[in-house]
Amino acid sequence: DLFSLDTYALRDAIIYNNKNILIDYLKHQESCQIELLSLVGLILKHARALLSVKYTKRKAEELGLTYGYYKRLLSEPWIPQERLQSIIKITANIDLQLKSGLLEMPKNRQIDYLLARLCK
Repeated sequence: DLFSLDTYALRDAIIYNNKNILIDYLKHQESCQIELLSLVGLILKHARALLSVKYTKRKAEELGLTYGYYKRLLSEPWIPQERLQSIIKITANIDLQLKSGLLEMPKNRQIDYLLARLCK
């Protein structure tokens, strides 16, 4: 099996709801070594940064971002503010469930649960 997807690529596919990449991931997820906790952290950090950069018009220093990351965020495709807010809310809830031991499901189904909640 030659399918390979890293955590950052899956994060971007989730945020931008790239169905083709998400379907490929679901078909080949056994070959991907992605942990839900790290994926959730990356999604939260990136979605919050996108929301701040795209909708508050604050400068990189004010947001605590490097200039390079700030410029990259500015150049990323437009995404509705409501979508970013929804991603943050749902992902933060899953993060809380995960860290408090309330996410009661097999490890191999956890990312499926995240995708079901975020990518409709």
